[in-house]
Order: sequence, then structure tokens, then C-alpha cells
Amino acid sequence: MKIFQKLPKEEYQLLIDAPILVTILIGGADGNLDADEKAWGESLAQIRANAENSFLQDYYEVAAKDFNERLEFIYSTFPENAAERCDMISEILSHLNEVYRDLDVNFVTELNISLRSFAQQIAEASGGVLGFGAESYQEHQWVDLGMIKE
Repeated sequence: MKIFQKLPKEEYQLLIDAPILVTILIGGADGNLDADEKAWGESLAQIRANAENSFLQDYYEVAAKDFNERLEFIYSTFPENAAERCDMISEILSHLNEVYRDLDVNFVTELNISLRSFAQQIAEASGGVLGFGAESYQEHQWVDLGMIKE
């Protein structure tokens, strides 16, 4: 399923970069996007790309390609201040709502569920004890990805 590849280049890139933006948004919300959060974002994208019979498998195959290199580049384009960075990423992610108008509703529904799950898993990637209490207050503010409509 390559329906998303028919989008204009800028919209296509936003769609493909969404898991990276979510990783940066959630992982960096507390001011520190650490190695565990980066690695887990890359692993999650790869796991989802390899999931058999997944409706989003093709999407994640593209999104997982060169994930870490793209994450580092994209991260370097944002301000160091976590609050400013989160606001900017939120604004960027909100443009997915416009992109979604040109996509299959089933794809959009599944992608939104997947991105929210992705965000939750990034929030739990670092800190806490055995994964409990790992989500910081700052991460909690963004983890529902409220800027993306269903």
C-alpha cells in the first residue's frame, strides 16, 4: 500500500517524519532527548516495519529507513529550549490534519492509533523503575498528540 506516496513532496515527508517528530517531541519534552529514547524510537519504527500483516507495514518500512540519521538531522534544526521545541513540533505535527484529507480514512485512523502508541512507548523508554514512573510530567503533556485530529 503506497497510497501516501502520491502526496506532494512536502506532505509526504511530513508523514514519513512523523515518528521521528513524535520521538523528539516526547523524548525531548523534559529537556533531554537521551540515547535510550532515540534508540527506542528507531527500534519501534523497525519493529513496526517488520510486523507481519500490519496495515501500516509499508508506511513503517519507509519511516524506519535511516531513522537515526534523520532524527539527528531533524533534531539539530530545532531550538535547544524544550518548551520552544515542543511548541514548534506540535505546530508541525498539526499539519498532518491537512495531509490526512487526501488519504484513506482507514489508513489515517490506524496511523493515529499507531502514533499515539508510539508516543506512549517513547515516554516510557527512559527513567523510572522497571518502566514504572518513566513518563515525566512534561512528556505527559504531549503524549496524547492532541494536535493531531482523528
